[in-house]
Order: sequence, then structure tokens, then C-alpha cells
Amino acid sequence: MAEHLTELSGADLGLSGAYQRINAACAVYATWLFMLSTDSAPAGSQSLTRLDFERLWQCTLIGLREARWPGRFQLLDRGFSAILDGAHNRLGARALRASLEEAYTNKNFLFIFACFENKDYQNILRELIAPGDIVFCPVLSHARSMRSAQEIVDFASSLGAQARACHGFAEALQFAQAKAQELPLSLSRGFADRLIITGSFSLIKEALEFSEGVK
Repeated sequence: MAEHLTELSGADLGLSGAYQRINAACAVYATWLFMLSTDSAPAGSQSLTRLDFERLWQCTLIGLREARWPGRFQLLDRGFSAILDGAHNRLGARALRASLEEAYTNKNFLFIFACFENKDYQNILRELIAPGDIVFCPVLSHARSMRSAQEIVDFASSLGAQARACHGFAEALQFAQAKAQELPLSLSRGFADRLIITGSFSLIKEALEFSEGVK
């Protein structure tokens, strides 16, 4: 079992993001413990043989490779290039930032960020934003109350980011794309080549709908 868990570090995962390797290892380990426990085995059944275990491992690798989870470090290349991640708490934002820095070494990022009013937006932004990043904050129409775009702008600015409020997702995307084009070559090389859209699954939904031409 131990050698297989070690093998996961180089396995081909369908889910992107550094934190997904940790998630995969935890899921596989928990599943194996359950399947190998005597309590989970049907009455009269025999324990797994070595051959059974190897077959199970191959099925596990296929499952991990084919797994999809929309809105979790999802690479979008339809209409525009972006990474969609519904990180909406401090730990999620920390994991997202770590994955971004692993994928894009020594880069800044263009963010589109919005969150619900009940979220701890300041600690989310502390984990997510670094000096030099650029943040566009759309006002979203939703049944639940959204955090004021201006509050997000003000706090992101205090963290050393450039920030701007926008009337909606379409405008935020327009401004972000224009900003990417306006950056001098010397600065553009310091930014990742994808927008980062995060803070709320409601925002992720709008981004996906927009990319499909729904809005």
C-alpha cells in the first residue's frame, strides 16, 4: 500500500492544483482502509488477494485520471483563458495561491473576485493576493447578499494590489483583458497568461455561462 501511495505523487490526475494530490492520497487511503477492514467485508467473503489489489489500484488510477470537478482549478479555454476556482474561505484561498505559484513561478496574477457578504473576505484576500496583483471586483446580482465591490477594492488595495470595481462580470472581464493588453512588455512577462476567477461559485457560474454565450 505504501508504495502505491508514493506513486500518486507522479500520477496523472484529472483535477489540477497542487492540493488535489493531497486530496487524492487521502481519498485513496481512506477507501483502502474501508475495503480492507473486516467490518466492511460481506459475511463469508474472502480478503483481497494481491491480484485483486493490483486490479483495484489500476482502476483507482483510471478514476483519478478521469475525475472532473467544475470550479476547482478548472482550466477554461472557451471564449477566454482563465482558471476557475470557487475558493470561498481562507484555507481554500491559501491552497489556490499555492497551486498558482506552483504553476506560475514568480508571476503576478489578474484576478476577477467576488464573494458573498457573510464570507471572511479580508482573510480570503490576505491568503490570495500579493503585492503587484491586479483585482477586478464585479457587482453580481444574486438572491443572497454579496460583499460590496468597493469594500473588496479598498482592502485589496491595502494589500498592495491594484483594484477596480466593475458593474458586472462582463465588464470585469473586459477591463481585465484590456489591462492585460495595456501592460508594457517588460511587465506583461511578469504576469500569468490566464485570468484567475475566484471567490464564489456564483461568480464561477457566471463565468461559465458567459463563456458559453448564455449571457
